[in-house]
Amino acid sequence: MNKNFQKFQEILKVKNYILLDTNILIQSFEFLEEFAHIFDFLAEQKCTLLYSSLTRFEFIRGAFRKSFKTDRENYLKKLKLEQIIWKDEGDMQDTIFISHLYSALGLSDRNLPDLVDCSLGGFLKKYKTSMLLMTGNIKHFPTSVFDRIYVQAVDKHTNDIYPVSFYEYNDQKVDRIVKRIEAEDTKKD
Repeated sequence: MNKNFQKFQEILKVKNYILLDTNILIQSFEFLEEFAHIFDFLAEQKCTLLYSSLTRFEFIRGAFRKSFKTDRENYLKKLKLEQIIWKDEGDMQDTIFISHLYSALGLSDRNLPDLVDCSLGGFLKKYKTSMLLMTGNIKHFPTSVFDRIYVQAVDKHTNDIYPVSFYEYNDQKVDRIVKRIEAEDTKKD
């Protein structure tokens, strides 16, 4: 067995809440059979799959026909996902904090993660001891803030491989960024 996979299994014993990004919902909805092994594995590991209200919005917003919306709602139920929501001002502040980190990293406006990605990062920050993010979007979760702890390829049988990555929040990396920002602010004063 691969050492990275063994390490991932060990992490899942502690961090067993898996927050799904919208792209995972979209891709797995379209390629259900190809993603089944990942969801089966996470179920075997007794992981709880989560989605945010904003992720749900992104997933359903293009479903302009009633049948499309129903299909997507039924899919969310089929996956047995639990919903995570902003509960208080602290959740909003965590989201803003993540957006400020991204700005400090110099991500251009074109590549700047949107509200949904910042909120997912905020949830990772808040629940850093128990939560991982599952995403196919590596650009909006930079390894200067998060640790990419495992990548699983999904063969979509369309001459395309889809990389599914699992991320965790890293306090030490974030502390370095914050100290750099504070040092730059001190120089300007």
